[in-house]
Amino acid sequence: FGIACADPQCTNESALALQAAAAVADLVGPLSSATQEDFKLGIEQALASIDPQSVTADGYFTNTFTFSSWSNSDFDDPTVTAVPQDAGDVEFVGVGECVDSFGRTHAYALPEFDRESSERPSPQECISACQNTECLTTDDNVILRGIVTWESRTGGCGCDFDGNIDGVIVEPDCPISTSTGNFKGAGPIISSNGGRDYLCFRLK
Repeated sequence: FGIACADPQCTNESALALQAAAAVADLVGPLSSATQEDFKLGIEQALASIDPQSVTADGYFTNTFTFSSWSNSDFDDPTVTAVPQDAGDVEFVGVGECVDSFGRTHAYALPEFDRESSERPSPQECISACQNTECLTTDDNVILRGIVTWESRTGGCGCDFDGNIDGVIVEPDCPISTSTGNFKGAGPIISSNGGRDYLCFRLK
């Protein structure tokens, strides 16, 4: 699950993020048989004990707990991902892939990056690649709705488009691939689907 961070400079290594991760890890044993709602409440209480403002809209952490499924095995190795709630051109939506009002994912393009280790690109790095008109251009019927990030040595960035992916033109020699499936997502990004490896951001 992810915990959005009101400070745009926050990282997983920030003091409060590390404290939050430790607090969640401490909950795994006592709440191993708890319901999902009880576990969320336990997380809120743990974060509130670290920082009383952490569970308010104006606090460092906001309540954005999302679970891909509900089973005790999800918390054998619990992690907390601190992400910027406000990241320049985009805003954090939630954990998982971005979906429209019907829960459908959009067509996408995948810019490639060359890194020395597997890491998640920053929202700014990803959106810059998606908006790089030297490599990506679109026709009038295609709209960039948002981005998805994940940990990867060569990628970790998805550009979510509303419209026919055939309307996304990749210039020669640009390391970008596009989706080939029949993705039906249309309109604005409304929420995320809870996939544990992904973070969803939408354009403001």
